[in-house]
Amino acid sequence: MSSLFLILCGLGGGGLLYFLSKRADKWYQWALAIALYAWICLGISFIYINSIGYHHQAVRVGAIFFGIVAIAWGFVVARTLGFIGKKSEA
Repeated sequence: MSSLFLILCGLGGGGLLYFLSKRADKWYQWALAIALYAWICLGISFIYINSIGYHHQAVRVGAIFFGIVAIAWGFVVARTLGFIGKKSEA
């Protein structure tokens, strides 16, 4: 299962780089998006490792903590990439 996790992380990282190559033109946009991806991978691995060891309370707390931070961070990345708050020309 951990091999599948590593393969999916690699594919997701490749997809992220492909997406960013078309949208991001400043260094901080790259840094924010790559840091968000790393945070999500850390959260998934934290939850996976604790669920294998039957630490259900740690899984719940980790899912809430990593999830809330990832959602907030996702809004920041979307704002810097221009998906949110972009003024329309019409």
